[in-house]
Amino acid sequence: MSLSQKEAGFRFEFGAGVVTDPGLAVPVLAGESGETLFGGARGVGQDEADGGFALFEDGDWLIGVRVVEVRVDLGAQAEEIYRDLLKLAGARGRRLARIWNYVPAINEDAAEGLENYRVFCRGRAAA
Repeated sequence: MSLSQKEAGFRFEFGAGVVTDPGLAVPVLAGESGETLFGGARGVGQDEADGGFALFEDGDWLIGVRVVEVRVDLGAQAEEIYRDLLKLAGARGRRLARIWNYVPAINEDAAEGLENYRVFCRGRAAA
């Protein structure tokens, strides 16, 4: 997998030219703008049963990417996404090894009077 800063943001590249471009405008603060991980990954599809995740495999690894617009109800949204992720992992007999999240304005106040980070964590824990 390759993460590189482009005009639109990060690009996730898996194996031989399989790319998903979430358009995340996340600046690279230091170091290289890209890193190749899971270079032999191949796409295994995306359908309703996969909860909206684009899936890739590399050996015994299952890699997934899901990008959504952040909603006002961030806690409920985080819970929904994590439930989908846990359901997907269980259905495929997999265990989670690493999860990377990006939530814009993570330290700003949310509607509930908490910062977005705390609201996100509550939703994740509820899943």
